Amino acid sequence: MTTQGMLIAPWYAMRRTTRWIVLAISVLLAAGASAFAIFGLRGAEHLYWAPVTGMLVATGVFILTLFALSPCLLLAIDGRKMRLPRLEREASCAVLLYGVLLVIVPGALIGSLGGYTLNVMAALATAVTAGLAMALLPRVFSFFIWLLPAAFNMLQPVFHLPRPAEPGFPLLAGSIALVFALIALVCWRRVARAEQPFGGMGAPMMMQFGAATRGDWGSWGGAGMDPSTLIRRNPAWLQPRVELRQSGPAHPVTSLRIGLGGVFAPLTRGGRAMQLSIVLGTSLFFVLQLGVQAAQHHAEHFNESLVHTGLVGMLLWGIGFGGSMLALLPIAQLAQRWTKQNAELPLLALMPGLGDAQDVKRRLLCASLLPPLAALAALIVLAWILATLLHASTAGTYALVLTLCGAMAFVSAFVLSVIGGRPLGRWPSVGLCLLGYVLFSVGVFVPMMSSGDQIHSYLVWFLGAWAVLLALLAWLSLRGWRGLAQRPHPFLANSL
Repeated sequence: MTTQGMLIAPWYAMRRTTRWIVLAISVLLAAGASAFAIFGLRGAEHLYWAPVTGMLVATGVFILTLFALSPCLLLAIDGRKMRLPRLEREASCAVLLYGVLLVIVPGALIGSLGGYTLNVMAALATAVTAGLAMALLPRVFSFFIWLLPAAFNMLQPVFHLPRPAEPGFPLLAGSIALVFALIALVCWRRVARAEQPFGGMGAPMMMQFGAATRGDWGSWGGAGMDPSTLIRRNPAWLQPRVELRQSGPAHPVTSLRIGLGGVFAPLTRGGRAMQLSIVLGTSLFFVLQLGVQAAQHHAEHFNESLVHTGLVGMLLWGIGFGGSMLALLPIAQLAQRWTKQNAELPLLALMPGLGDAQDVKRRLLCASLLPPLAALAALIVLAWILATLLHASTAGTYALVLTLCGAMAFVSAFVLSVIGGRPLGRWPSVGLCLLGYVLFSVGVFVPMMSSGDQIHSYLVWFLGAWAVLLALLAWLSLRGWRGLAQRPHPFLANSL
């Protein structure tokens, strides 16, 4: 076992795409921390600069641990399977080495500049161990780690838990970090020694990260997996319940939706209710958290705090982010389908009752565009009704509706480009998505945090950026439409 082997182990364990993601996160983390150090807290609040910076850096360290350190488990598994104990030891020790460095280096730097060294290091240790525990736990249990910050906010006033700037915080955070470290150690040993570590409900969460960084659009949201793997990954109660009635040659659009599967498939009422119950259950948890916080901190103004501060912010961010995901998933799934010559495309082309080439194109567009567009349109109506009932600001409401309309434009443009054989490259696609997400974030957070005068001063730039984005999407739609018109039939795989 050598120091060089431990240092390069995460680099070899990561995929090429993941390396770029880790590099981008590291640069953004350093730039954000530096910017906050220069332009952050002023006046009396500057005293708490170090704890606040430490919590921000801990968030980035948590993400780095998920993407950069957890793949070392793959090297450990390979080393054990191939009877290479040195490789297994180097992969395990690399996690310890980088985990210690991620705690000590930024902790000592922030502490030397602003004090609170133990508090900052405790927060960073919790972030590292929580990231490892989440990556190594099965997917069913790893979800609960995301809920811990919300649980801390709810329990802190009740049990008087120390905050990041208080003296008792290192002991609390250190205890939590120790628990996460033990969980990560147990899960690491269990998975590394398992006969089948890559499949089933007991597979660690990091296996899903590996699929997400395997390739282009089709790799995200599980769409990059083959259908059999995707089915085996989930328990029976999470399997989609497809509505098979009104399908067959007499109903070609419904048959195509079933053939496309995933987010396009028509579900039974029970299957749709199961989907909605998961979304509503998660939303109710956050509503409960907001209610508890409003009752604890603003008991005399409970209604105003809960509605105008909590629920409006949750509405703007939750529906906006949900609409973005509704746009991303169908694009990812179609991109994955249309890159394989010998997968579903030949079977779709042989389906009976599709008609001639023009009928096939029209029906395929209906099957691939109508489900996501209908879901986004329903989300727009729901957002408008909720924004009216909660008395959300006019700027925030229009920004949310504009975000959902932009999501509809994204779906239309990318679906046409994929089916028409003119898919956009990886980096131009990433650039368009980043531009859309930045505009979504600005549109949601600025109305929540700024006054009307400040919003109006940037309105021209905001609308100008949206105009540029929609113009690019219109060009992409036209490009895909022309490509579809020139194709003999749409079930032809796209070249990579």
